[in-house]
Amino acid sequence: LIGTDQEVGIRYRLLESHVEIPGEVLLPTNRVLAILREMQGDSVLIETTDAGTSIKGERAQYKLGSENPAEFPNVAEFDEANAVTISAGSLKSMIQRTVFATDTESTRYALGGVLVEIKGETIVLAATDTRRLAVIKGQCTPTAGAAIENQLPVVPSKALQLIDRSLTDKEEPVS
Repeated sequence: LIGTDQEVGIRYRLLESHVEIPGEVLLPTNRVLAILREMQGDSVLIETTDAGTSIKGERAQYKLGSENPAEFPNVAEFDEANAVTISAGSLKSMIQRTVFATDTESTRYALGGVLVEIKGETIVLAATDTRRLAVIKGQCTPTAGAAIENQLPVVPSKALQLIDRSLTDKEEPVS
């Protein structure tokens, strides 16, 4: 499953799914969420034809119109070659200690996110709204051959808040 709101993108792999015929379909998020909330049972069947998409559960069946998947924006895939690993607990703590200092009302992109700097085995997160500054340094483990120094991305605070909420196991490694 791939989703985006043009600021944050997410890819999620359903490990317990069975695909008979691979393909793509573009579904309206709000309608599908409302349908899935009402579903009963353990399984859901999604079937797509030229006429539309059908979502079937144990006791209900819904039909949705078709949208063109080619109109969906590209969501980048994760690049393992340029990754670092950090414990979920450390990352969660670092996010919570910096994201509060971002400016949520400014039109200046750099102030609405957190700067991430990686040098060797050190990761630094920094945020400011021009009145306050939050900086934290932590340890990370680069993957073999990672060449990510001198890249200074500004990660939107909304993305970091979503990541913070999704990190539950403090000992789990996160890339």
